[in-house]
Amino acid sequence: MVVQLAAPPQTIYALVDTGSDLVWARCKPLNGTGGPVPNLKTSLSYKPICCLSSQCKALGCDAHCSKTRCRFNMATAMDLIWQETFHRTLSR
Repeated sequence: MVVQLAAPPQTIYALVDTGSDLVWARCKPLNGTGGPVPNLKTSLSYKPICCLSSQCKALGCDAHCSKTRCRFNMATAMDLIWQETFHRTLSR
Protein backbone atom coordinates (compact mmCIF):
# COMPACT_ATOMS: atom_id res chain seq x y z
CA MET A 1 0.00 0.00 0.00
CA VAL A 2 1.07 3.59 -0.49
CA VAL A 3 1.29 5.62 2.73
CA GLN A 4 2.67 8.88 4.00
CA LEU A 5 4.88 8.91 7.04
CA ALA A 6 7.46 11.17 8.69
CA ALA A 7 7.53 14.91 9.16
CA PRO A 8 7.54 16.44 6.65
CA PRO A 9 5.43 13.70 4.99
CA GLN A 10 7.13 11.22 2.67
CA THR A 11 5.15 9.00 0.30
CA ILE A 12 6.39 5.39 0.39
CA TYR A 13 5.27 1.84 -0.25
CA ALA A 14 4.61 -0.11 2.95
CA LEU A 15 3.29 -3.48 4.06
CA VAL A 16 0.88 -3.62 7.00
CA ASP A 17 1.42 -6.65 9.24
CA THR A 18 -2.13 -7.63 10.18
CA GLY A 19 -0.85 -9.97 12.90
CA SER A 20 0.83 -7.15 14.84
CA ASP A 21 0.93 -3.38 15.08
CA LEU A 22 3.95 -3.14 12.75
CA VAL A 23 4.12 -1.45 9.36
CA TRP A 24 7.04 -2.61 7.22
CA ALA A 25 8.89 -0.24 4.90
CA ARG A 26 11.84 -1.09 2.70
CA CYS A 27 14.96 0.78 3.79
CA LYS A 28 16.88 0.41 0.54
CA PRO A 29 15.76 0.08 -3.09
CA LEU A 30 15.89 -3.50 -4.32
CA ASN A 31 17.43 -3.65 -7.81
CA GLY A 32 15.62 -0.46 -8.80
CA THR A 33 12.19 -1.85 -7.86
CA GLY A 34 9.83 -1.42 -4.96
CA GLY A 35 9.09 2.29 -5.15
CA PRO A 36 10.25 5.08 -2.88
CA VAL A 37 11.88 4.34 0.48
CA PRO A 38 11.80 6.54 3.60
CA ASN A 39 14.63 9.01 4.10
CA LEU A 40 15.08 8.96 7.86
CA LYS A 41 17.78 11.65 7.74
CA THR A 42 15.22 14.26 6.66
CA SER A 43 12.45 13.20 9.06
CA LEU A 44 11.90 15.41 12.08
CA SER A 45 9.71 12.75 13.74
CA TYR A 46 12.02 9.71 13.36
CA LYS A 47 12.72 8.02 16.69
CA PRO A 48 14.75 4.82 17.04
CA ILE A 49 13.38 2.29 19.52
CA CYS A 50 15.70 1.62 22.47
CA CYS A 51 16.58 -1.95 23.49
CA LEU A 52 15.22 -1.38 26.99
CA SER A 53 11.83 -0.13 25.77
CA SER A 54 8.59 -2.07 26.16
CA GLN A 55 8.17 -2.00 22.34
CA CYS A 56 11.45 -3.88 21.84
CA LYS A 57 10.80 -6.32 24.68
CA ALA A 58 7.35 -7.09 23.20
CA LEU A 59 9.08 -8.53 20.11
CA GLY A 60 10.52 -11.27 22.33
CA CYS A 61 13.07 -13.62 20.82
CA ASP A 62 12.82 -11.95 17.40
CA ALA A 63 14.48 -8.79 18.75
CA HIS A 64 18.09 -8.13 19.62
CA CYS A 65 20.18 -5.05 20.34
CA SER A 66 22.77 -3.29 18.23
CA LYS A 67 24.42 -0.21 19.73
CA THR A 68 21.44 0.26 22.10
CA ARG A 69 18.96 0.19 19.19
CA CYS A 70 16.31 -2.49 18.83
CA ARG A 71 16.62 -4.71 15.76
CA PHE A 72 14.09 -7.20 14.47
CA ASN A 73 15.46 -10.49 13.22
CA MET A 74 13.59 -12.82 10.86
CA ALA A 75 14.74 -15.55 8.51
CA THR A 76 14.41 -13.21 5.52
CA ALA A 77 15.17 -9.78 6.98
CA MET A 78 16.82 -7.90 9.80
CA ASP A 79 16.57 -4.20 10.41
CA LEU A 80 16.09 -1.40 12.89
CA ILE A 81 12.74 -0.86 14.53
CA TRP A 82 11.72 2.78 14.74
CA GLN A 83 8.78 4.94 15.65
CA GLU A 84 7.47 7.40 13.09
CA THR A 85 4.51 9.65 12.41
CA PHE A 86 1.92 7.92 10.21
CA HIS A 87 -0.23 10.32 8.19
CA ARG A 88 -2.78 8.39 6.15
CA THR A 89 -3.35 5.74 3.53
CA LEU A 90 -3.28 7.03 -0.03
CA SER A 91 -4.29 3.82 -1.80
CA ARG A 92 -4.79 0.12 -1.19
